[in-house]
Amino acid sequence: MNIGLLNLTFTKLVDAGTVNTTYITLHNSQAGAIDYILTGGTVYQPAAPRRVVTIWLSLGDLNAIKAAYPLFSSHLTSYLSLVNATLTDLYGNPNIGIDKPASLLADDYVDDATAPLIDYFDLNMSTAVLTIGFSETANASSLLGSSIVLWSAANVSEAVSYTIVSGTILSSQYTPEVRFALSSTDSNILKAAHTIATSAANTFLTLALAAISDMHGNYYASAAGPLAVRHFYQDISAPALYNFSLDMSAGVLALTFTESVDPQTLNTTAIQLLFAPGSATSVRLTAGAANQSAGPIF
Repeated sequence: MNIGLLNLTFTKLVDAGTVNTTYITLHNSQAGAIDYILTGGTVYQPAAPRRVVTIWLSLGDLNAIKAAYPLFSSHLTSYLSLVNATLTDLYGNPNIGIDKPASLLADDYVDDATAPLIDYFDLNMSTAVLTIGFSETANASSLLGSSIVLWSAANVSEAVSYTIVSGTILSSQYTPEVRFALSSTDSNILKAAHTIATSAANTFLTLALAAISDMHGNYYASAAGPLAVRHFYQDISAPALYNFSLDMSAGVLALTFTESVDPQTLNTTAIQLLFAPGSATSVRLTAGAANQSAGPIF
């Protein structure tokens, strides 16, 4: 499971060129509930016929098997069956099939010792969702949101950085692509900053050591510099007024929006105070000064 290599040993010499990998099914036990049918893979073609067939699992199959934990997560959860005519011998005679109740337990098993690495990441500022793609299936529930750092440039000595405070994991537990919803606090701070995560040009990411692990306890261990965003989606969601408060003694009206807004764009004459919902008694503001700090509250 470390490199995705599957070896099948037969009772006689076989023709590796006749192997149909989609006829092979993996099980977590002879009576278990987890089954996975291979979708592809590369079969090694030896110079001379052998009893052993070597299959390099496709990355898609390898990730899917790891995601179907505990399938093939240990020696005792590694069983295999195959149908008739999965391959033939040198004379065209098809193999004898092996049904699930009689599926074979692996003779030898090598555990996954490879830690996940970042392949890419995407950021959608409208939905405040960060997507991180890893080199292999990871345990999404192990992701530490506070280990995520966004940068404004690839050169950390010249970049502005922001460390995520919290958020919610949206992905299924075992997956090579982890989706993480930023908290409203993080989203609003980033939107108010204007210097980071406003475009693909100023959106980069690093993860702290041990930020995430796979199902076998292999923790992220890369010290690579900031990675450029693959897909960046600019914020196109309009702010909405969430609530307000009015201090008549201080003459201060506080407006709370659903996201950070630009105070310089506030048109005070567009604000109207009503005696009650739908009331004809109202006062439209004629002037006023807004605080100049960007954020969700004026």
